[in-house]
Amino acid sequence: MQAFSHDEALLTDERRHVVQRIVASPNFSRSPRLVEFLTYVCDRALDGRADEICEQQIGVEVFKRPPNYNPNDDSIVRSHARLLRQKLGAYFEENGQGEKIRIHIPKGHYVPCFEPLEIPANGDQSKETRPATASKVRFRRQSWMWASSVVVLAVGSFAAYSAWFAPKPHVTTHIFWSSFFSSGKEVFIVPADSALALVEDITHRRVGLTDYLNHTYHFELATAPGWSASGLSNLASRQYTSMADLNLSARLVRLPEAAARPIHIRYARNLQTAELKEGSAILIGGPRANPWEDLFQDKMNFVVGSDPATFQNKVENKSPLAGEQKVYAEAKGDSSVRAYGVVALLPGLRAATRTLVVEGTSSTGTECAADFLLDETALGSFIAEISKRAGPSGTNNLPFFEVLLQSSAVAGSAPQPEIVAYRIIRN
Repeated sequence: MQAFSHDEALLTDERRHVVQRIVASPNFSRSPRLVEFLTYVCDRALDGRADEICEQQIGVEVFKRPPNYNPNDDSIVRSHARLLRQKLGAYFEENGQGEKIRIHIPKGHYVPCFEPLEIPANGDQSKETRPATASKVRFRRQSWMWASSVVVLAVGSFAAYSAWFAPKPHVTTHIFWSSFFSSGKEVFIVPADSALALVEDITHRRVGLTDYLNHTYHFELATAPGWSASGLSNLASRQYTSMADLNLSARLVRLPEAAARPIHIRYARNLQTAELKEGSAILIGGPRANPWEDLFQDKMNFVVGSDPATFQNKVENKSPLAGEQKVYAEAKGDSSVRAYGVVALLPGLRAATRTLVVEGTSSTGTECAADFLLDETALGSFIAEISKRAGPSGTNNLPFFEVLLQSSAVAGSAPQPEIVAYRIIRN
């Protein structure tokens, strides 16, 4: 690895800070793909890997094109590069007028250039010579006005500084996903076993993780009205999952940060204990349909379950705080369904591994949790808030947490999730 002098390291850090300010600016914050584009080429250039920057690689890494795609037939990189150059130019003419370093990408190339800029000195300001006969009252008034202006300017500058350097939602979510997928471990996405949930509903029997792993429950199914033991066993052997789980899995693997590590999608029934110990996991669905979540229930306050007598899905709040309910039960109206979702970031079974639980009282609840998890503004603002409250904790200073969400679906469409309650988890 190339050794850098102290001055070179400081210059590299300043260049990275410029990149961070650019992607946090209003024009770029609304263009996540351009943020990925600029971050990709700048990171590689500053890491001494400029030889990796080419149209083919950008297409694969940023725009998720297959490795063998033909850039001559697909101009997505070139068209976005033109837009990126325009956005960069606009930034340095507007928000970035005070930058000491300018970034531009030459036409026909994709390796960024970092050019130092000279900030023009303020023009000579003529100093008015005050008459020697000015009264003391006038002098004091001017002094007071000058002091007040300094105070106002200082307060305004501090507010602008705070607003500028406050974590932006898309930056926070990038850090969140990068820390999860770049933990040095493989990642397993585990959708729910919907066939298991169907069998449990029919038999009114909860299958625990031990029976699930041994597959013994297949042979111990009691008959239910209209069902034979062999029929239930046949149903239990099917590999069914929900569209909400499949949709979430597809969205997760398309995250730019997910390219950092190998990602495996395992049906809950096929996941191995050793895999969960050695890698990080994203467990989808409640514990009835994904018994692997039993391993983490003791760390969670919000537990998704179902009343076997009434079939009513619910979330139990183990330790309610002031203003919270003990139970949040799913409710159905004439044209709407109130469902609940839970997102929990937990320590994994071993050091350096993490577990992300995404579950709901129904497929609508799981969709509610998934929408929150993949909403840059919602998730980014939430993590920024709990990070301030928690202080340094978890991996990469991101705290472990769980959040209870509510969504009222109308005609099968779930609107923006609403945070009902949350907990910061101390590891």
